[in-house]
Amino acid sequence: LLNNGNEQVGDEGAILLLAILRLHRQYRRHKQKWTMKPMKFKSFPPPAAAAPMALNSVWDHPLIEIMEETTVLGKIKKSWKCLAPGCTKTWSGLNTTKALAHGSRDPGYCKEKHVKPCTGAATPEQINLFGSFLKGKLSKKAAVK
Repeated sequence: LLNNGNEQVGDEGAILLLAILRLHRQYRRHKQKWTMKPMKFKSFPPPAAAAPMALNSVWDHPLIEIMEETTVLGKIKKSWKCLAPGCTKTWSGLNTTKALAHGSRDPGYCKEKHVKPCTGAATPEQINLFGSFLKGKLSKKAAVK
């Protein structure tokens, strides 16, 4: 028996009441799933400063920030962060290959190096600067072979 307020409900009534509650829960879940508001994408302002046309290293690029953290044992742990508006990726260690793959957004090279391409709002000049560094690195690697 199920107590419904002041009156008691028999087995058939309890089964019916539980079925109604179950259907109501499914309806609410279904309604919430399909009445969600559409996703709104953020629009980011273009980066303020244009990238210089020639840099000595990928670590001099304006969209890369090198961070240093002192560990409990007193060692310095280096990492880097992508500063493109909308991209919040950080990596531990200073790996030039990963930085070039991320910044150049070259899908084949990113897949080869297991790195996700940058999704931030960067100017074509900034992306091309990463691409030129990548081409230089690949040409040096091919010349050594």
